[in-house]
Amino acid sequence: MNQADRLLDRYTLPESLAFGEVFAPVMYRADHCDGEWGEGGVIPFGDVLVNPASTAVQFGQQAFEGMKSYKLDGRSPTLFRPDCNFRRFARSARRLSMPSVPAELFAAALSELTTLLERFIPGGSGQSLYLRPTLFGLDSHFAVKNSERFAFFVLASPSDAYYAKPIRVMIERNACRAAVGGTGDCKVGGNYGASMQANEDCMSRGFDLPLWLDPDSAPTSRSCRP
Repeated sequence: MNQADRLLDRYTLPESLAFGEVFAPVMYRADHCDGEWGEGGVIPFGDVLVNPASTAVQFGQQAFEGMKSYKLDGRSPTLFRPDCNFRRFARSARRLSMPSVPAELFAAALSELTTLLERFIPGGSGQSLYLRPTLFGLDSHFAVKNSERFAFFVLASPSDAYYAKPIRVMIERNACRAAVGGTGDCKVGGNYGASMQANEDCMSRGFDLPLWLDPDSAPTSRSCRP
């Protein structure tokens, strides 16, 4: 019995699941070095060694995806439009000057991890095994230049629905999350970092989520209230 099997034999789902707060005990990793992708594989989930001077930390050279694996009517796990996630993941990588993960490696990571975790895919309404492919730069330097080493992970989280009831949104009239020529069509951490302040603001006003508009064409005053 290998290490992954031992971890899975001891793993049980908690009675209550939130979204993205419970993590599977294994994850997938592959590394890119000297212009080539190495062989990937499943490893124990946990902290990884990342230099605080890495391009991922210092310059946000990072991209990710959000995917869900379901079990429908007792059948094998089903992914919703993984080809679309792969294309956006590749576009995000190119935009941040990172090597695209080959389609074969991307598919193998999802397949191997989902197969191992099949019995832990929750089957309740809105529940799923949430999958988070992630790519980031590893080289450490303070010069604004590209990394030459990268790590690709797929993380897994048995999860409830993100929202279990209708939500209330507040129009964000001041902050900007995406700009012309920016990274708005990519799924990168910088977009979400730029949204944190507005998220906290809208929730403090009794809303669930900000609705992003073009701030150049919107009034500057806030007139929305719960």
